Amino acid sequence: MERLARLTRKLQTELGSDIVSALKDGSVTDIYLNDDGAVWVHRAGEPKKVLTKMSATQADNLIRTVASMSGGMITDKKPVVEARLPNGERFIGDMAPISRHPTFCIRKPARVVYTLESYVENGMMTEAQHQAIKQAVTNRKNILVVGGTGSGKTTLTNAILGAIAEITPEDRILIFEDTQELQCSAPDRSFKLTSDEVDMRALLRASMRQMPDRIVVGEVRGAEAEVVLKAWNTGHEGGVVTLHANSAREGVEKFQEYVEEGLPGTDKRRAIASAVDLVCYMPKRKKGVPPRLEEAVWLEGLKDGEYFFTTHRKEG
Repeated sequence: MERLARLTRKLQTELGSDIVSALKDGSVTDIYLNDDGAVWVHRAGEPKKVLTKMSATQADNLIRTVASMSGGMITDKKPVVEARLPNGERFIGDMAPISRHPTFCIRKPARVVYTLESYVENGMMTEAQHQAIKQAVTNRKNILVVGGTGSGKTTLTNAILGAIAEITPEDRILIFEDTQELQCSAPDRSFKLTSDEVDMRALLRASMRQMPDRIVVGEVRGAEAEVVLKAWNTGHEGGVVTLHANSAREGVEKFQEYVEEGLPGTDKRRAIASAVDLVCYMPKRKKGVPPRLEEAVWLEGLKDGEYFFTTHRKEG
């Protein structure tokens, strides 16, 4: 405890007063350092701007302190550190040889979990989209949430988790992430995090024996999609997965690519069309504009070998 307290004090000094103040600012979502020493800050609904400057030496010390706090170390062979800061902020930092000078990015966790109703009230989704998501949750349909970095996928997924907790509070939910960002108020939920030794695919496989009713994956990036697909097709319906894509269709096609990484040489389109139900697409945010749901479409199957979508689905 004494060592952690000492490192925490050291961290505050190395962050500097400007960054410490920004971390306390409720409107700040992200802070990052580029290799030219410029520290940028992003506030919700505002353009990004330079907050301060940081020397390479100070940044190096900061990254090494964060690594020590998380029980690791940073070296030439392992020049990246990912960790949680004491107040829950996600930190990723790197240094040579993969960057000219040390760089880092700090992402603050959502302080407020929005409801689906608040999305409608604030013009961020239509009532029809709201009802589609509620229908999917109620009927235990599987949901893909897709979009670019900073589009609001995590915030929307938190809102969907809120609906799951309200509509099916008896469900056991397992939530898988590389670093914890999702929030869930359901009474029977467990968060699972990857590590250097256990990747997402292995973590999912091991956890399938822990009796989940629903599985939620905070970002699919590769062959772990094969495990998700198998789970969705074998009694673990009603899950949510996020991934990077630029449209609902592209999201399903990318999910297919990831599944086929885990099962090379197989065509899984029919299995995917059967397992994936609702696809929600969040476009990249424009400056000063709140996030919005652009697409909430049902994957109805295959038509002439292509994925076929509709905007409405009958109950059931």
